[in-house]
Amino acid sequence: MDKIKKNKEISPKKNLQKIREDNHYSQRKVAEDNNTYQEVISRLESGTRTSNIEFIMQLANYFHCSTDYLLDLTNDPTPISILSSKSDLSEKEKYILREYNSLSDDNKLRLEGILIALKSIQ
Repeated sequence: MDKIKKNKEISPKKNLQKIREDNHYSQRKVAEDNNTYQEVISRLESGTRTSNIEFIMQLANYFHCSTDYLLDLTNDPTPISILSSKSDLSEKEKYILREYNSLSDDNKLRLEGILIALKSIQ
């Protein structure tokens, strides 16, 4: 399996803007709090700039969300450490939850429909 390069460039977009706005933070505040420039945050949100994983991790810690959320890989901002620390979930349930969170909104609706149909035939 290929190892991920430490400085691989990645690009957060819509969820970075969403979580910033949900927290009522300006781009300038986020930039100042993270020792960068407002233009950097603006370009990350517009997708015209990439960043290294260290900065994405820094932003995830800042917003108390998952890196997957910032990278638009899930719509659930809950950090995986919180999800996986719930002792009432089995490993299989945690796996299913991670897979569900990685689906598009349309596919989540489809899966929910399948679950409703399966439940009705029990």
